[in-house]
Amino acid sequence: MGPDLLVSAGGATRPVERLTGSGPELWGSFAAGFTLAEAAARLAERTGAAISTVEPHVLEFAEALVRAQLAEPAA
Repeated sequence: MGPDLLVSAGGATRPVERLTGSGPELWGSFAAGFTLAEAAARLAERTGAAISTVEPHVLEFAEALVRAQLAEPAA
């Protein structure tokens, strides 16, 4: 299926969301229990980007997962 990841929460009545770019990698990081900071550090290391560049994008992605009801914010 390539680098995209299709995910849905809530079964057949919920829409499917397509995660592209670094989305599948971040999805995997969060599924493995990584914190936002750990996921950002992992992505920064893999891409060679500065952590300060990566962190806002990781946070934005996590917020998008919550808005799409694919994740719940930690308490």
